[in-house]
Amino acid sequence: PQPLKIALYRSFGWKIGKKVRIGLSYIYADSVSIGDGVFIGDFNNIRNLQEFTVGDHVYIRNFNEMFGARFNVTC
Repeated sequence: PQPLKIALYRSFGWKIGKKVRIGLSYIYADSVSIGDGVFIGDFNNIRNLQEFTVGDHVYIRNFNEMFGARFNVTC
């Protein structure tokens, strides 16, 4: 159920606004901030990010991939 899922994510330290729906998606980031009225659909793969921020009233559909790099390059 959506309210339990949102409460669990908030316990991880995520900042989640009002009227947010997060579908069956994988989100892995050091910091997550989601604004009010956001819809994140199913089967999204969002990973390896230092920060994942979504503004108010954003609609992210299904089957998206967002990747970052978690390594330092030294030359």
